[in-house]
Amino acid sequence: MKNFRPDNKTDFKLFLHDIALGLFTLVFILFLCNLSGVFDDYKWISSKPEVIIRSLAKSDSVNTSKIIFSGNSQSYLMNPIILDSITEKSSQFFGFGGASIAQLSWFFSNSWDYLNPELIVLETHSFKSALSTARTKLDSIRYKRWQNDPPRFIPWSKTKFINFSSQVYNNKDAFTDLFNPFTRNYSLIDYAPGNSYNFLFPSEKEQLKGFRKSNYLPISDSLMNQYRNGWNSFPDTPVDLTVLPIVKKLIKDCQSKGIKVLLYESPMYYKHFADQKKRNIQLASFCKQLNIPFVNLNLEPSLTRNPNYFQDTKKENQHLTAEGGDAVSKVLANKIKQLIFSIKVD
Repeated sequence: MKNFRPDNKTDFKLFLHDIALGLFTLVFILFLCNLSGVFDDYKWISSKPEVIIRSLAKSDSVNTSKIIFSGNSQSYLMNPIILDSITEKSSQFFGFGGASIAQLSWFFSNSWDYLNPELIVLETHSFKSALSTARTKLDSIRYKRWQNDPPRFIPWSKTKFINFSSQVYNNKDAFTDLFNPFTRNYSLIDYAPGNSYNFLFPSEKEQLKGFRKSNYLPISDSLMNQYRNGWNSFPDTPVDLTVLPIVKKLIKDCQSKGIKVLLYESPMYYKHFADQKKRNIQLASFCKQLNIPFVNLNLEPSLTRNPNYFQDTKKENQHLTAEGGDAVSKVLANKIKQLIFSIKVD
């Protein structure tokens, strides 16, 4: 009788089969958990647009702020206490670092039922293509899709049953995200609506109301020496023409609802940026056509020539310090009071 010898090839195939089945089961379970919302609201970050809709759908979820400031990190460092004290209106900020007007416009277009402001203030550094904010190849694919098929808030069904097919369609990127979770934060609006909700409805204890306190250090002596020794300022950069139609549509939507709009450009240290003549002419002309005011804070020497107001950096997106945020808040609030609410400012 011959000794029995197992078929090594067969055993190896069975081993691979078991491994593949195990991995498939694990991935499928994670995918179902992701769809069901198990991972939602972890450390105040939500992963589903539906979560914010469920909150917004509540009858008491109506924003009462009279002024909404919107933009990115160039604008969320202002002081809401100063803004409110001068304008005598309640204000808040909606936006996030790196936000583009395409993302912000998408948010507003899906949130008008919950907003009733007198004024929306848009900062012009957010007037950039969403594609310019893409950090990964997957980001680029998603943002390109926005150009012709922008994402929309999808009302959460009141029934207790889950429509699995629609859930798969509405979360068609979730499977990909399982393999690359770092791409999930490509858009705070799309994948972290919890942030959007906090901006829309800040708690009474939240004095910053969507704004942020700056921790940037002011321009140092070493950077000042570089300015004096042949510094090459960042060039004049007009707004991408493909972005202006998005801004125009947002403004038209506001005007149709009786909401006033003001555009402003956050200041930069005068030696950090070259005179933005082409950009300023472009924006001023654009605003004139739409009959809305444009406030260019780069024309305010009291702001642009004080190095204490600006971040100590060589990067293009120079930010405001806490002192700078206070100073800009005061100047801009007085401009708003004068231009929008027709009150003479001393």
